[in-house]
Amino acid sequence: MNTYFDNAATTFPKPPEVIEKVQECLTRYAANPGRGGHRLAREAESLVETARTEIGRLFGCSRQENVIFTLNATDAINMAIRGWVKPGDRVLATVYEHNAVLRVLFELEKKGIIDVKIVCPQGKNYTPEDFLADLDERTTLVCLNHVSNVTGMILPVEAISQAIKQNSRALVLVDVSQSAGLLHTKLGTIDMIAGTGHKHLYGPMGVGFLVLGEGIELEPWRVGGTGYLSEEPLQPREMPFRLEAGTPNLPGIAGLLAGIRWVSHQDSFSHDQRLVEIFAREIEKTDFTWYRPEQGVGVISLTHPLASPQDLATILDSEYDIASRAGLQCAPLAHKKLGTFPGGTLRVSFSLFHTEEDVLHLTETLRAIDTILRKEG
Repeated sequence: MNTYFDNAATTFPKPPEVIEKVQECLTRYAANPGRGGHRLAREAESLVETARTEIGRLFGCSRQENVIFTLNATDAINMAIRGWVKPGDRVLATVYEHNAVLRVLFELEKKGIIDVKIVCPQGKNYTPEDFLADLDERTTLVCLNHVSNVTGMILPVEAISQAIKQNSRALVLVDVSQSAGLLHTKLGTIDMIAGTGHKHLYGPMGVGFLVLGEGIELEPWRVGGTGYLSEEPLQPREMPFRLEAGTPNLPGIAGLLAGIRWVSHQDSFSHDQRLVEIFAREIEKTDFTWYRPEQGVGVISLTHPLASPQDLATILDSEYDIASRAGLQCAPLAHKKLGTFPGGTLRVSFSLFHTEEDVLHLTETLRAIDTILRKEG
C-alpha cells in the first residue's frame, strides 16, 4: 500500500531505472564534465549533453545549447527573471504563482527596479482576455504557472501566450514544475520554460532546467568557472556556458535523464485522471470541501469545517501513516483567491506509483476522520 500523497512536493518512490542510473553514475563515471580531457570526464560530458538533448526534445527546443541545467525550478526562475528584466520594466503574473516567482518579482519591485501586476481571472480559470487589458509598452515579461501546486488547475498557457504575442513584445515564462511529465508544453509563443526534475519527471532532487527560445539572451545572475575560456576575466557569452557556472549535479542529471526516458513510456495523464475521478466519487460522501478546478490534475486541496488543515495532516500522519501537506504550499496569493488564507488547505497529490486501491484507502481514511469529527463536533 502506497500511503505517500505528497507528490506535488516531490514524487516518491522513484523508478528503479532512476536509482540504477544515479548509482551507475556515482560508481562508474562521476568525473567533472567539461573540466578535463580524460576518458571519465568525456563520459560525464556525454551524459550531460544527452540529457540536454532529451530535455530539448521534450519541450520543443532544437538548439541544444539553449537547455540550461539549474539547481531546481527556483534557480531557473531566478535566472530567467533576473536575466531578462531591466529597470523600468513591468511584469505580469498570475495569482497561482509559487513563491519561486512571487518573491523574485516582489523583491525586484521593492528595490524599485520593476513594477509588478498580479492579474486576476474574471472567471474560475484564466483566459487570454484577462491579460490583454494589462499589457502596455513597458510590459516585458509575463509569468504563467502551467499547473497550480495548490488546486492542480491547468492554465491554458498556449492560448494565453499566443494572445500576448499578438498584442505585445513581452516574453512569456512558463513554470512547468507541476506539469512536466503530465502535460505537453512546447516553445513557440512560449519563450522560456522553467522546471524541475524531481516531480513528475521522477528524477532526484537538486537538478532543474531552463529552456530558452530562439534568440533569447539573458544576463547571467551567477558567474564563475565553466571549464571554457578560463583565461577570460568575464563570463563567456557562448551558451550554455554563459548561464551554467560551477560544477553541475552530474548524478542528478543522470537520474533526470533516466526519469524522462521512463516517464515517456507511461500514460501519466490518463492514469492521473482515473485516480482523480475515483477520489471525486468517494469524497462526495463527506463534509470536506474540495477546491476542484474545472480542468485539473491530481493535486487536491481540501478543508473541513471542524478541523484545521494542520490538524488533519497530523492525524493522517500519526494515526494512519499517510503523508500529505498542510498550509499555504508556498502560494499565498492562490489561497487568498480561494478564501483559504491564512490557514491554507490539506493537500494530497498522486503519482504513477498509486493504484486505485491506494486512492480508495485514502478516501476511506478521510471518511473515517470525517465521521469522528462530526461525532465530536
